[in-house]
Amino acid sequence: MDRFLATDHLSVHFAGGRAPALDRITLEMPSGGSLAVLGPSGSGKTTLLLTLAGLMHAQEHARVDGTIVVDDLKSFGSKTWTAFPSVSMVPQDARHVFSGFVPTVREECQLTLRQAQVPSELWEEAVRTIAEALHIVPLLDRDPRTLSGGETQSVALAIMSVARPSLLLLDEPAASLDQDRLDALTRFLLRRPVGLAVIVADTCLHPAVLACNRVAILQSGRLAFHGTREEFWLRLPEFQDLVTLGPWLEVRRAHASPDAASFRRALEEAC
Repeated sequence: MDRFLATDHLSVHFAGGRAPALDRITLEMPSGGSLAVLGPSGSGKTTLLLTLAGLMHAQEHARVDGTIVVDDLKSFGSKTWTAFPSVSMVPQDARHVFSGFVPTVREECQLTLRQAQVPSELWEEAVRTIAEALHIVPLLDRDPRTLSGGETQSVALAIMSVARPSLLLLDEPAASLDQDRLDALTRFLLRRPVGLAVIVADTCLHPAVLACNRVAILQSGRLAFHGTREEFWLRLPEFQDLVTLGPWLEVRRAHASPDAASFRRALEEAC
């Protein structure tokens, strides 16, 4: 595998905690790859994303051990290092993405482009492209404070991906989405720009998760599974105590072993 991102025995300990929040996590993914990180609440998914985003190392209450290698074997982890704009994250509460300093969604996107030092003559096309991909064009001139929960989630994704990061981290991105916006998210993940790697963390199985070609499952801070989406699908019944499967267990019984092309075709047809 041509590694774009790799962790080696990555551990996070919080002050006062008996057990590590992350315990010797070793993962790797190629450039442009996609990974779903699944597991119950408290299993370490958000801690993993925050650590990959470079947001955990500077926390006084946390100790990060092990290594993270990203983007052509460039390691990071110092307390002054920042991952942005190479790595962008949309947290569970997507409202935290908004700066609060500008009056429209369009200007929030432009603010990200300014922070990422993208030349201003490229802003209009960049905003239009991401807005069309996520079906938020009608929202561009709206005040971010007036958006619904699903609109907020979609706009936050646009804000954090408009500057074309190398790695996009999404923490429970489908939580507030209606079916149309979930379909748009799934299409975005299936047709994402070349070179964009994505990690989606969630407690439940849904189409945006299945758009990822690799799956990791966390249990109490440890890896319970790490493999391809097809390997995960074959073993799906084993994970029903760790992941909310909903109707997918019945789908699995009817379609026991689809290949990668079949997965993509089914997801494209569904959304």
